[in-house]
Amino acid sequence: MAAVELNKKWWEKNKPSSLKKCEVDKCIGDYEKTVVAAASNKWQIDESIGKNFEKTLATTTKAVDADLASAKKAKDKEAEQTLKDIQKDLASKKTAFEKYREITKEGATPATNSGVSGGPPSAALAGPGGAVAVVEQIINAANTGWTIMKDGKATLTSGAKFCQAVPKEIDFRELSGWKTYNGIHSGYYENFFGVNVVEYELVVTFQYLGTSLLSGGWFLNNFSIYVKNASVSWGFSADIDASVSGSPFNSGKPEFPIGAIPLILSISAGGANKKSKSFKYTAHGNGKLESS
Repeated sequence: MAAVELNKKWWEKNKPSSLKKCEVDKCIGDYEKTVVAAASNKWQIDESIGKNFEKTLATTTKAVDADLASAKKAKDKEAEQTLKDIQKDLASKKTAFEKYREITKEGATPATNSGVSGGPPSAALAGPGGAVAVVEQIINAANTGWTIMKDGKATLTSGAKFCQAVPKEIDFRELSGWKTYNGIHSGYYENFFGVNVVEYELVVTFQYLGTSLLSGGWFLNNFSIYVKNASVSWGFSADIDASVSGSPFNSGKPEFPIGAIPLILSISAGGANKKSKSFKYTAHGNGKLESS
């Protein structure tokens, strides 16, 4: 039997003869179109393709399960094996989908994100003559620090201040394919009576997966932390600052660079005697966000 391809042509040739009314018949056309759209985008799925693929995958899986039950009832062993092979193919497609879907997570305290796995675009695909701009240095041409809150009042409520990790050798305008991550860092400060007198909710955001066939790899832009919500009781205060720690670096491989940059979040809150705490966030060009 031919290897499973799960398209209309393959299905019409290989569908079980014992199943006159196949559930897969009803969805195979939509499934094929959706997989082709996802594959042509190298599985870096946008919102529209992602929703269609997820819906079609679920519908097709349900159809295969129903047909498999019918094959078992008919005691058609060949049909059972065909449908089991299709189940494996669907499982592999689901893995590819989950591997490259856009990763966005909000609500964690502190914000964390595991990032995209797999290989970045290869610089070997570069244009005429295979000319490749080797990335020898990753830089931050933006801000190195900013004040988020001063004396209990928000001073930054948008991503107007940010840092980045981009290749020095490539014009920033050559980078494309950006995805956006948004997470939440929230906290509070209690007074002697256990009452929350300082509460804050910060947005941790950055763009990732910026790439160019001239360089390969994934890079980072608009890495920012700013105030979403804050409440400070009378007589108390809070100061929050962000500052770049060290220089941008390559957290990937020389042939597949991944731009990364660490950002320190410094928080000082309380009354006459403030308490201070720092958090370190390192954002990577593959969407990974580490906190410590």
